[in-house]
Amino acid sequence: MGGPGSDDISDVYELDADGVTVGVVSGVYSDIWASENLGMATVSAYEDIDSLLVALGNGDVMYVLGETGLLSADHAIMTTFEEEHFGIALREGNNELLTALDVAINHLVESEYYASIHSDWLLGEPYVVNDWSPDWDFGSQEYYGDESGDSSEDGFRCTVENWQVIPSSGVNDGYPDCYDGSDEQQSMIWACYVDVRADSLPDTSIDSFATKINNHPGFPEWCGEEVGELQIGETQPNLPPEDDIYGSVLSDPDWTRVLARNATHFHEFEHSPTHGWSDMQDCVDSFGATWVEEYSTCAF
Repeated sequence: MGGPGSDDISDVYELDADGVTVGVVSGVYSDIWASENLGMATVSAYEDIDSLLVALGNGDVMYVLGETGLLSADHAIMTTFEEEHFGIALREGNNELLTALDVAINHLVESEYYASIHSDWLLGEPYVVNDWSPDWDFGSQEYYGDESGDSSEDGFRCTVENWQVIPSSGVNDGYPDCYDGSDEQQSMIWACYVDVRADSLPDTSIDSFATKINNHPGFPEWCGEEVGELQIGETQPNLPPEDDIYGSVLSDPDWTRVLARNATHFHEFEHSPTHGWSDMQDCVDSFGATWVEEYSTCAF
């Protein structure tokens, strides 16, 4: 930040010149940075931010360095020189506290209370980049609760990613804290898709399955609607005959493949060296599955 009559700058290293005077608060990061990077300038350290701003206003220094949040309250910032990161250190393995902090801080930043806290303790408007997300790389680090599996008192065990347990306060609070989103109440809907009989196709490629699927006559009107209350009655398994294989095309961000089944096995048609078995030998030896020569599938 520049004082009255000082030249505009676009790069902080323009201050590293003879005849330039710079003020900083003693002992803080800007003081350390200036001493290491502005060797040609004259750097003066002041006791606190108020003394620093008085010196700037009086013309004792031409420029001041400091925390953007403090200096920007009443003055224009010319340029910034480096990010300074703050964090909370925890004892390794304290996963319960780690997840509780992750959830609580995220909720705080997204709430109206963050602005209120900021205005009580800091100057200027709050500026936040909320990049919180579950720590996928840490696996079970995002865990809250004990190892017994009974999370009724210690937290909520997520439904699909059931190794993850979050604080009970995170359930139905408007923020999905479980990776699978199961901590937020969601309505179940009927999901419909088309299965195609493998021996009705010219081959078992993804294109053949997709072409046949795209020509289907349409879904029942209840597809996509809310399931509502289910009652268990006397039902029979709805599986294809043992000799008939029905499959469909399934996609995710990394891989599109054909998965199918008959009455006894799941069948994987489109093999991939990077996502499962690579050939007949790999199917049998590495995965302990059964090779179906007629369709060149791996049956599990």
